[in-house]
Amino acid sequence: MNTILIIDDDPQVGRLVGAVLRNAGFNVRFAQTPVDGIHQAMEARPDLIITDYEMGDVNGADVCVQLKSRTETKDVPVVLVSGTPDFDGKEIAGFTGADAFLAKPISSSGLVRKVRELLA
Repeated sequence: MNTILIIDDDPQVGRLVGAVLRNAGFNVRFAQTPVDGIHQAMEARPDLIITDYEMGDVNGADVCVQLKSRTETKDVPVVLVSGTPDFDGKEIAGFTGADAFLAKPISSSGLVRKVRELLA
C-alpha cells in the first residue's frame, strides 16, 4: 500500500484530503508545517507528497525545491496545491521540480486520479 504525505498548515484540509486518500486505499501521513513535512519525508520515505503552496514563511515551492535537491527524496513525486486566484501553478511547478499542480478546490475523484497517475 502506497503512503502519501500531506503537508498543509490547515489541519481541516489535511483531514479532508487524508480521508479521501484513505478511502481510496492509501496510507496517509500529515505534517502541519513545512519543516515537519521535510523531516517526515526524510524519515518515512513516502511514495508521494502533496504540499500546499501558501503556508506562511516557507511556501510549498520552497518545500518542493528542498525535497527535489535531496538524494533521499528527489525521485518522490510532489504535487503542489494552491487555492490562490490567478496563481500560475503550472509555471511554479515547472521551476520547482514539482511533478504536478492542482488548483483548489480539488474534486475527490480528480485528486485520486492524479495520485494514481503519478504512482503508476
